[in-house]
Amino acid sequence: GCKKSGGVVKTFSTTQMVNILCEKYGLKLYETPIGFKYICQLMLEEDILIGGEESGGIGIKNHIPERDGILCALILLEAMAYSEKPVGKLLDELMLKTGAFYYDRTDLHIESNEKKESFMEKLSLNPPGNFDGMTLKEVKLTDGVKLMFNDKSWILFRPSGTEPVLRVYAESTSREKVAGLLKAGEKLASGGR
Repeated sequence: GCKKSGGVVKTFSTTQMVNILCEKYGLKLYETPIGFKYICQLMLEEDILIGGEESGGIGIKNHIPERDGILCALILLEAMAYSEKPVGKLLDELMLKTGAFYYDRTDLHIESNEKKESFMEKLSLNPPGNFDGMTLKEVKLTDGVKLMFNDKSWILFRPSGTEPVLRVYAESTSREKVAGLLKAGEKLASGGR
C-alpha cells in the first residue's frame, strides 16, 4: 500500500499505545493540552499525518484540520475490507504490537474551586512517590497533573474550568489496575494519602 508521512498529535489524556506505535514506525509524536483546538493548530502549522484525542475525535492529513467521524469510519471500513478481518480482530492485533492497555475516567465533584485549586497545587508540588502500589516514574504538568508509573500506567488529575469537577483519567495494562488507580485517585483527592 502507499505509505504516508507526517507527525502524529495526541492530547495529554490519550493512550500510551500511540507513543509505542510512533516509536515502532519512526513517526514524530507531539503531545498537546486537552482539546482538539490544539491538534487543529498543529495540523495547520506542521506536517501532521493524524491527530487524535481520548474522546475519539481524529483528524487526518490532506483533509480539513478538524475531527471527521465519517472519514474515520470509512478508513476503518477500508482497513477491515483490505485485511478481511472484523474490527475486534484488528484491535487484538494492534494490542499484540503495543501490549494491552485499558482506560477509564471519572468525574469527582469538589464543592469549591478553592479546594480544587489547593489539591492541584499540593499534588504538583508534592506528588506521592508510591501510588496504589506503583512507583512514580515522572510527573507531567502539560494540562493538569499526570503521574506516570514504571509499568506504563498513569493517572491524570485535571480540574474542569467551567464546573466544580475534578476529572480523573487513568490507563494501565488491566481493567483491574485502572479501577484501582481511579479508586486511589478519588481517595487522594478527598484528602486521604
